[in-house]
Amino acid sequence: MTLLSALQEAVEAQKRLRDLYALAADREKEKGALAFLIALSVEKQRSMIFFMDRLAEAQGREGLGKAVLCPALKPPLPAPECRPAVPSGETRGRLEFIRQALGEEKKACSFFAGAKEGLAGEGKAWMASLEEIASGHILILERIAGHLNFNGKFPDAAALEE
Repeated sequence: MTLLSALQEAVEAQKRLRDLYALAADREKEKGALAFLIALSVEKQRSMIFFMDRLAEAQGREGLGKAVLCPALKPPLPAPECRPAVPSGETRGRLEFIRQALGEEKKACSFFAGAKEGLAGEGKAWMASLEEIASGHILILERIAGHLNFNGKFPDAAALEE
């Protein structure tokens, strides 16, 4: 894999995930869920800009040079401690979104893991950073799915902001 193709795919992966989180945020009414989805969408936008900038530089064009990768969101979500709830229509919709987002994050994580093996230097480091970020998002989404399955609710905003 070349650096150019890795950067192009990184941009596309971040764009797909940004759009997915933004679409879910547009449909969300619960404050905690909305805050989380907006934070993920913004994080994906920043990552996309970072890789668009690196792509421009790799193509010999001038990049902004100011974009930086953000650290992964890693809020400590408590494990759900309730009996399983019968999911409402709203909860089923959220669970479907979580399954879709998990699939996209896992696909992206797998791509970044493979891409880093074929690259050297900064390209390898960038892909490793994205792999770590995607892994963190997978963990968060799995914990949220647990909350939805057991409580029928999204984790509260305080758990997502700590």
